[in-house]
Formats: sequence, structure tokens, C-alpha cells
Amino acid sequence: MPPRDKLQRIQNEGRIALATSAYKTGYVISKGEASTKYNVPEFTMRTRLQGVLPRHETPSPLRNFIDIEE
Repeated sequence: MPPRDKLQRIQNEGRIALATSAYKTGYVISKGEASTKYNVPEFTMRTRLQGVLPRHETPSPLRNFIDIEE
């Protein structure tokens, strides 16, 4: 079983994905309504709609090699 904080992060990412898809499909009218309905921060949902990746999915700026080189 994964650690508690990792499990919470996975659940939070799932809620954010549900909220953004509900907004994109028109199930909810506004971003604020989607964020309150799915219990996610409105700012986080807004940035994900703009295309910003979560921090754990972005590569480190100090990384020297790409995946193929490692």
C-alpha cells in the first residue's frame, strides 16, 4: 500500500481531473462551481486548464540528462 501522502496526492489529482473535465464538457457552468463541487482549489484548477503540469510531473531544471541518455 502506498504511503498516506502519496495516496492523498493521487486522490487530489483525480479530483482535479474530474473538475476540469466537468468544466470542459459543460456539466458545470463556472470554474468556481467546479472547484467547490469537487473540493479542489480554484487556482490549481485554473492553472491546470491553462496547461500547467503538476510539480511532480515536471522535470527538474537541474537535470543533466534526458530519459534516453540515462
